[in-house]
Amino acid sequence: MKAKGGNPEIAKYWKGFGIREHALLADSDVQFWIDWLVKDGKLKEGQFKPADIYTNELNPYFKE
Repeated sequence: MKAKGGNPEIAKYWKGFGIREHALLADSDVQFWIDWLVKDGKLKEGQFKPADIYTNELNPYFKE
């Protein structure tokens, strides 16, 4: 964490982003992590799009 400029002292207070109502995902939820992994060099730009990674299809609360 320190190598990337993070502060482990304050990181312990971060509780995450939370979950959307009924655990529905949005492209922006997944795109955040894709962008992070591209920036970190773990993925190539354009390698994945959110729809390649998740679906709400099996969530009974999902309405197209």
